[in-house]
Amino acid sequence: MYGPAAALTVRHHLYDDVFPVPELVSAGTPTLVSTDGRAKMSKSLGNAIALSDSSAEVRRKVMGMYTDPDRIRADVPGTVEGNPVFQYHDIFNPDRAEVDDLKSRYRAGRVGDVEVKALRRRGVDDEGLRNGGQRLR
Repeated sequence: MYGPAAALTVRHHLYDDVFPVPELVSAGTPTLVSTDGRAKMSKSLGNAIALSDSSAEVRRKVMGMYTDPDRIRADVPGTVEGNPVFQYHDIFNPDRAEVDDLKSRYRAGRVGDVEVKALRRRGVDDEGLRNGGQRLR
């Protein structure tokens, strides 16, 4: 979608030199899914992690994140695909070996949600969102 200046340029070529049409710059990072697994974060729904959230708020929100609803115990194999906790791991966790290990153990039922979320909270709180998103890929 164009801003007002670009829309004016597109409609009236008279302003091409003054208002050039901007090119899309993609960040390469997908939109983050909400903590409850819905399509997007919403402050009004309470399913967002804000940059201004304190460490305690980040901890509470990450530990309450939606995971695999069919997984009722840690020894039950879980689904990584579509799991918000692992989507956050993929974006914020710089240790690819740790992420791959967690995914394989989760699929095999050898790691609990609490351990996966605790590692995710550490990454979001210390290295990701709280550090201005420096770790975003």
